[in-house]
Amino acid sequence: MDLIQKAINKGFYPNNEKYYLWEIQKWLREKHEIYIYCLPKVINLTFNWQTNYSMREGIHFNTYEEALEEGLLGALKLIKT
Repeated sequence: MDLIQKAINKGFYPNNEKYYLWEIQKWLREKHEIYIYCLPKVINLTFNWQTNYSMREGIHFNTYEEALEEGLLGALKLIKT
């Protein structure tokens, strides 16, 4: 199951057929007071992204979008339906 379907199952309603990661991030923040953030980590003058959720150690990703999506998926697991 993909991210958008998991979010819809938890009560997220996209504005149209297209959705953006920030919309789910905003919904989590406003509706559930769950804050997702991604921080860049510079290694050898290249950026790797990390995210923290649910008190876990930092997990490293190659892109901001990958890190944000993983953080959103982790946050959705915290929401009870």
